[in-house]
Amino acid sequence: MESLREFAKALWYDWVDGSIMDVRFRGNKMERCYREFSYGQRMFGIRLARSYIRVINALRSVDTFELLKQHRPYRFHQLRHQHSGRFAVNQTGNWRLIIEATEQPDEFLVHSVEDYHER
Repeated sequence: MESLREFAKALWYDWVDGSIMDVRFRGNKMERCYREFSYGQRMFGIRLARSYIRVINALRSVDTFELLKQHRPYRFHQLRHQHSGRFAVNQTGNWRLIIEATEQPDEFLVHSVEDYHER
C-alpha cells in the first residue's frame, strides 16, 4: 500500500510545479480521484486510477488546448452525438477520459471517465 501512495505523490508533485494548462473538474468526485489516489482506486480500480492521473498530468503539460489535439499517444479526438463539443482521450482498454475546452485557451474541463462500450 505504501508504494501506491508514493506513486501517487510522485505523479502529483512532479507535475504540479511544471504544469502549464489549468484543469477544472466537473464535480468534486472527479477532482478527488485526481488528488487522492486511494479514492480514485476505489472509484475506478488501480489500473484506471493510475491512468487517470497520468493522462491528466500529460495533458496539463501542454501549452494550449489546441496543442492537445497533437498529443498523439492518447488518441485525442473530437466526439459527436450526445458528447458533441467534447473531446476524448483514450486511457486503458475501453476507457476514455472526456474533456472539453473552456473559454480560456490554456484551460480544460474534465467531464467524465467512461467505458465507451457501455451505453
